[in-house]
Amino acid sequence: MRRLAAMLLLLGSCSRPQPQPPAPPPKLVLWVWDRAEDLRFLKPGEAEVAALMATIYLRNGRAETWHRKLPLHLPEGIEPISVVRLESDGSPLPPPDSVQSHLMLFSQRLLQLDFDFRASQRDWYLELLGSIQSRDGGISITAVASACMDSPPAAGLVAETVPMLFRMGPQRRAYLDRLQKQGAFAAGCRDSLGLSIDEPLPWRPAAKRIYIFNPNRWSRESFDQVRARLR
Repeated sequence: MRRLAAMLLLLGSCSRPQPQPPAPPPKLVLWVWDRAEDLRFLKPGEAEVAALMATIYLRNGRAETWHRKLPLHLPEGIEPISVVRLESDGSPLPPPDSVQSHLMLFSQRLLQLDFDFRASQRDWYLELLGSIQSRDGGISITAVASACMDSPPAAGLVAETVPMLFRMGPQRRAYLDRLQKQGAFAAGCRDSLGLSIDEPLPWRPAAKRIYIFNPNRWSRESFDQVRARLR
């Protein structure tokens, strides 16, 4: 009888759902914008770096590229993700293939495009992304939070979409409330997230990779503060 009770107890414990191991902490990526930066304080494995390497100005049907001139000091062994900003003044856009040739100048690692495209420019942007989607290293794009609520803005064309939960304007509270109610962005926008060090959030969706913007220069102190906040 005791043996039977022990067997039943053992079977019961086996049938219970086992607790899931905690999710690994997100990988951190420091955005470095248009200023001199020294990130040699980073230790191996602490964070990746995504640096603005160029801005392509789209004006009157032409593309003109400005390349980074300010110094960027990195620890040995860190190769930055190249970020390219696209700036449009609202005039006619150049043919996508003319912009494609500018983008081929960057390293074969992941290339991130940052473009605040208007609704009228969406088709043009999708055509550009389609023309470079096969490049070695893949394509990452940033996106305003509203563009990722219902569906990814460039499904099937990019390796990564980074919805940005900062600088959201007067609709910030409404977007955050809706996102918290949904629990996550649309599929295709869930792996990565863009945050700013100066806009802490009461809640954020889970992500495997978090890009962090700093309006000031990075330091060991500011990095440690944001890392502790995201744990």
